[in-house]
Amino acid sequence: MRQLVRLWLPHLLFVTGCAVFFFVYLMLMIFVVGRLRIIDSGIGSLIMWGALLIVYFIAGRWYIWWYVRRVLHDMYPKDRRNQVKAAWMGGWAFIFPALVCLAAWIWGNVHDRGDMSNGYVVFAAIGTVAFFFAAVFYGVWVRTELIGIDKTKMGG
Repeated sequence: MRQLVRLWLPHLLFVTGCAVFFFVYLMLMIFVVGRLRIIDSGIGSLIMWGALLIVYFIAGRWYIWWYVRRVLHDMYPKDRRNQVKAAWMGGWAFIFPALVCLAAWIWGNVHDRGDMSNGYVVFAAIGTVAFFFAAVFYGVWVRTELIGIDKTKMGG
């Protein structure tokens, strides 16, 4: 149990931090694009969503680099097989929210009464795709980082 907490706690804190950043950024976006009308709403929204995507990409890349070197490598310093196994177990922290969003998406489509806004269904669909993408992205990059650690240790 202690190892699962050690594997998943950094992921959960990172995802929570990204969610908080998303809501703060969303409020900023509504203020800048909607209220101040500094940027044309169509192009401005596209630019701001693109900037958010770039920030998340950079933060994710940095986080995976940190996680592999400070958590996985320290847990199993000489055991590559356990590092890879722990890396894939750590990816389940991204699968769980994807499954929750998938359940909300299915529930929203089944129980649509027509009088409710379908915003939560769209949000659940986007969350499902985003978290599954994050899990795959995480798996590929962690594997790449582990290979990179091996190459630097071997001197090549």
